[in-house]
Amino acid sequence: MKGWATGVSKKAFSKAFTIIELLIVIVVVGILAAITVVGYSAVTRSANDKAVQVDISKFADSIKLKILDTQTVPVGGATSSLTGDSSVLSGITFKPNDTNYDKSVSNFFYCAGKIDGGDEFGIIVRSKSGKAFSFLSNEGVSDYTGYTWTTSNNGVGACTALGFTAPFTWSYGFYPATGWYSWATP
Repeated sequence: MKGWATGVSKKAFSKAFTIIELLIVIVVVGILAAITVVGYSAVTRSANDKAVQVDISKFADSIKLKILDTQTVPVGGATSSLTGDSSVLSGITFKPNDTNYDKSVSNFFYCAGKIDGGDEFGIIVRSKSGKAFSFLSNEGVSDYTGYTWTTSNNGVGACTALGFTAPFTWSYGFYPATGWYSWATP
């Protein structure tokens, strides 16, 4: 009886992959997968941020139209002395794109009052990516870093951070315990 390898050429054995070659392929595929996931996450964060910026610009446009109609800046439901109903923004309705906002914190603050002596309004929001944006009627949309976000924030801190001086009014569109308020229902 002949041995099992009799008649099998060495070339036949050289066509198989070695363990080293397989490990190299697995590592390369893993690296490519990691690059894809990181790239996808960056694109998703950027899309959330852009959608939030578009939302606050559209909301600001609706406030500007209301100002043109009434000749006054709409007031929020609560005051800088923490009186009133912060869930109310009379005469305003807006439908934010719900999926792009950070819902772990109080979010989508509207402020109305004085900044440097002039009647202004402002908006401060936080994207799902964790990045915050503000809109001031005298400046427009910008990145914002001067505010600490928590689940129990009220608009006094947000409005003060934007530069409003008391007395001012404020409202917010989202509170984690209750969801979106009626003036800002998606």
